[in-house]
Amino acid sequence: MPEPWMYEVAEAFKAPEMGDAWKQYKDDIVRLSRKYDVDPNLVESMMRAESGGKKLARSKKGATGLMQLMPATAKAMGVKDLNDPVQNLEGGIKYLKRQLDAQDGNVELALAAYNAGPGNVRKYGGIPPFPETQRYVKKISSFYNEKRPDKLNDYSWLKDLNPDTGRPQGSYEAPPVELSRVP
Repeated sequence: MPEPWMYEVAEAFKAPEMGDAWKQYKDDIVRLSRKYDVDPNLVESMMRAESGGKKLARSKKGATGLMQLMPATAKAMGVKDLNDPVQNLEGGIKYLKRQLDAQDGNVELALAAYNAGPGNVRKYGGIPPFPETQRYVKKISSFYNEKRPDKLNDYSWLKDLNPDTGRPQGSYEAPPVELSRVP
């Protein structure tokens, strides 16, 4: 029988429900993830946490769209219209890829940089001590494990995608995930 504290933890990881509307972007997610060499399951997990799959979502701080891009970040990523879901996805995936590269493929540090800024990850030498950022990293890691209980930072699955469609060729089984501990 679950302990009472387990319900509190489960509640903390809840995100907006995605519903079915986001599924219309599934092909774009796969195509753009392939273009930038990022796991589409990670992108879907981020989108779930960021916007719940709502293309017109807007945060109190001004982050907009499926990937909750800030206007300055969107501009730097070449996004002309934050409310265009495909441009928003591409800008968010491109920015995530930059963070993954800057963090030597460490997914948790890349997520922290996406949320709190790469300067804060450098400043604190890891995931910043901001409660929002720590919850963000844990939440997306949890969603990602739901989608793909295999190995983070392993992008070998990309070689199995059809280069013309961006879709898997034949059957695909993802490798195992090992999450590093978040302080």
